[in-house]
Amino acid sequence: MNEQFDSMLSIDDLTNFEKDGCLTIASVYKTEEIERIVELMSSLQVEQTFGVRQFLKKYEVLIPIVFNENLKSIIRSISKKAVVIRSLYFDKPPNANWMVNWHQDLTVELKDKKETAGFKNWRVLPKRITAQPPLNVLEQMFTIRIHLDDCLKTNGALNVVKGTHKEGIIPIKEGLDNWVGNREVCEIQKGGVLIMRPLVLHASKRTENNQNRRIVHIEFSDYELPNNLKWRESLSL
Repeated sequence: MNEQFDSMLSIDDLTNFEKDGCLTIASVYKTEEIERIVELMSSLQVEQTFGVRQFLKKYEVLIPIVFNENLKSIIRSISKKAVVIRSLYFDKPPNANWMVNWHQDLTVELKDKKETAGFKNWRVLPKRITAQPPLNVLEQMFTIRIHLDDCLKTNGALNVVKGTHKEGIIPIKEGLDNWVGNREVCEIQKGGVLIMRPLVLHASKRTENNQNRRIVHIEFSDYELPNNLKWRESLSL
């Protein structure tokens, strides 16, 4: 039986999050809330794909349900000024199963390209523009992954190396043998969330049990962009 989440993360939770760069929280959503999200997604035919960018912008009807009081309290505990800067939906269904190698999340999506100090590795793609922001921007961002299914070791649960968010940009091409030996698997039950810093080394394997692994992935920042740059997706809470 799901239990109501406290109004704020505990001091110990916040301390562990800052130390490890990731934190799992169970029962953020009641069973009926998850069922309602899934029902709405089904009616919108979202589940016919295994990935959707700008998820909350495209399906605004989901916003009031996704941002329940529990989730909003978690966000406020980390940053009272944070806004959504990117939202994704993805799945690992049996017919579209893949692995994700070890990496850090190093880019943000912006509306326009404007050469700006500290922003580099620009990519102007047909439907989106990405750049790598300064290190301090990545360090203060956080991501919340909402689990619509049980996420276990056998169906692509995220592997993380705790504490690596404090190591800056890790030169992955030089090898990760010194890092990934301390990996941990973040198993989470349906209705729970994983909070993480984008600089934490993470990876995921293919699913092995032919079960879906549906996740709503939301990135947050309270950084004020310079030079009139604007987030491609921006949602205030």
